[in-house]
Amino acid sequence: MNGDDESDDDLETLDPRVKQQLETLNQLTERINLLEKRFEESNAMFRCVLNESSDKLKIIARHLGKCVKEARPFYETKRKTKELQLKCQRAAINYEKACQLYEQSKETINLTEERFAAHKQRAEFKKNDFEPNERRDFDNTWQEMLNQATAKLTSAEIMKRESELKHERCMHLFRESEERLNLLEKQLKTSIKKSRPYFEEQNKFHLRLSAIKAEIETLSKEITESKNAYSMTLKNLEKISEEIHEKRNRSFLKSLKREPGVGAEMNDCNISETNDCSVPELNVSSSRCQMQLIPKSKVVFESPSFNSSLTCSSDDDSLCFNNLSSTLESSKISDE
Repeated sequence: MNGDDESDDDLETLDPRVKQQLETLNQLTERINLLEKRFEESNAMFRCVLNESSDKLKIIARHLGKCVKEARPFYETKRKTKELQLKCQRAAINYEKACQLYEQSKETINLTEERFAAHKQRAEFKKNDFEPNERRDFDNTWQEMLNQATAKLTSAEIMKRESELKHERCMHLFRESEERLNLLEKQLKTSIKKSRPYFEEQNKFHLRLSAIKAEIETLSKEITESKNAYSMTLKNLEKISEEIHEKRNRSFLKSLKREPGVGAEMNDCNISETNDCSVPELNVSSSRCQMQLIPKSKVVFESPSFNSSLTCSSDDDSLCFNNLSSTLESSKISDE
C-alpha cells in the first residue's frame, strides 16, 4: 500500500502538465501585479495632472480677466465642430463601404441571373439528354443561389440607406456648428484674441489627460484578460488534480484484489474431493442386494433375516470382506 501511494505521489509530482500550469500561474500573477501597479500609477497621474491643470488655469484666468468667460462659447463650439467633423468622416467611410458592398451584390445577382438563363436555355435545347430529376435538381440549385444573392443585395441596400442617412445627419449638424462658429468668431474677435493663452494651455492639458485616460482603459482591459486567463489556468489545474486522484483510486482498488498463492488451487481441490468421498452401503436381502452411498467411509451391512448389522472401517478391509462372505452364505442357506 505504501508503495502504491509513493508511486501515485511520484506520478503527481512528475506530471509535466502540473508544472506547466504552475509556471503559467506564476507568470500571470506577476503580470497582473505589474498591470495593477501601472493602473494605480496612471490613475494617480491622471488626478495629479487634473489638479495641476485646474490650478494653473485658474491662475491664468485670474490674470486675463473676463475675456476668458466671454470667449469660452467660441472655443467650446470650435471643439464640438472638430468632433462633428471626425464623426462625419467616419460616417462617410462607412457609406462608401456600404456602396461598394451594394454594387458587388448587384453585380453578383446580375451574373447569377445571366448564368441561370443561359443554363436554362441550354437545358431546354437538350431536353432528351437530362433526366427529369436532374433538371429539377439543376433548377433548385440555381434558384437557391439566386435567392442568396438577392438576400445579400437587400441587406447591402438597407446598410447603404442607413449609412447615407447617418452621414446626412452628421453633415447637417456639422454645418450648423460651423455656421455658429463663424458667427461667434465675428462677434467675439477681441475676447478670443486676449484669451488665447488660456485656451491653448487648456487644450494641452486636455490632450495630456486624454492620453492618460486611454492608457488607463488599455490597462484595465489587459487586467481583465489576464484575470480571465488566471481563472482558466486554475480550472485546468483542478481538472488535472481530479485526473490524478482518479488514477490513484484505480490503483488503490487494484491493490485490494489479491491473487491466490502457489498451490492454493490444488489444496482446495483435494479438500473438496475428500468431503465428497463416500463408500457404498450394501443392503443384503433374499431377493436382491441394494447399494446406498453413505459418508464418513463406513460400510453397513443389513439383512432382513438377521437383526444384526456389521460395521467396519476402511482400515480393516480384509476382515470386512470375510464378514461379507459369511453373511452372503448364511442368506443362501436360509433361502433354500
